[in-house]
Amino acid sequence: MANARKGFIVALAVLFFLVSGALAATGTRQRTPRKTPAPEKAAPKLQNLNAVVTECSRTFGSAVKTAGLDTMLESEKVYTVFVPDQAAFDKLPAGEFDKLLKQKDRLAAMVKGHVVAGRFTETELKKMKEVKTLEGTTLAIEVKDGTVMVGGAKLVKANQRASNGEVQVIDAVFMPKEKAAAPEKAGEKVEKPEKAPSGK
Repeated sequence: MANARKGFIVALAVLFFLVSGALAATGTRQRTPRKTPAPEKAAPKLQNLNAVVTECSRTFGSAVKTAGLDTMLESEKVYTVFVPDQAAFDKLPAGEFDKLLKQKDRLAAMVKGHVVAGRFTETELKKMKEVKTLEGTTLAIEVKDGTVMVGGAKLVKANQRASNGEVQVIDAVFMPKEKAAAPEKAGEKVEKPEKAPSGK
């Protein structure tokens, strides 16, 4: 009888130990804190058009600044700028760009001839036939062998995004025409240079 009672007590002790262990394990699992997901990194802040234009072409960026149009590209208005790459400027006749820098009105016309109102990506340009620049000129758009052509220039680096627009890098410079000399008024006398004496 004593042995049976002793065995019963041992069995209860073992059962209590097992139940206590199971409860403790359950409690431990419940107290395990969940891992907090790492916070997402904030997207980098975009630069304005003037900064992106200058990064894409320092030469065109200097033209923008000299023409006094840098503030326009830093404003909240949205534009797409077709920026000629350095190779495009290198193809100009010697001294042509330096000459242009000294003609502020013509320089401003050149810059505006590369700017259109609104943001247009390469994909959107492929669906368009033409765009009108701030200078008032129209640039025809076509796609040749998958490459976008704007005003006859090839798009060589697309979708350089800015906070207030888009930069599309092209391989040519759209030069403004030289202003024609003013025609002479009717009845206006034109002085002829005197002939040098013949010596006879």
